[in-house]
Amino acid sequence: MRYDNQGYPELRMGHMKQHIIAQVVAISDCFDVLRSTRPYKKGFEIMEIITFMRNDEAKAFNPFLLENFFRRMYRALSQQ
Repeated sequence: MRYDNQGYPELRMGHMKQHIIAQVVAISDCFDVLRSTRPYKKGFEIMEIITFMRNDEAKAFNPFLLENFFRRMYRALSQQ
């Protein structure tokens, strides 16, 4: 389910909100899927993933959590 309650499972608007932990997992899972190399595709570079995820952030992800995730990502990358 997306942050805007679209997707699976289908819910009536206003009936239920996505749990905060599910929102964190959705961000992490999307990042992992895009970053991972599969037999049928090469994983994306981190900056490509950030651009991709930001383009859909208003609907797919909690904007506050997504920005926090990216801040942590930038901090980890700068320490390498």
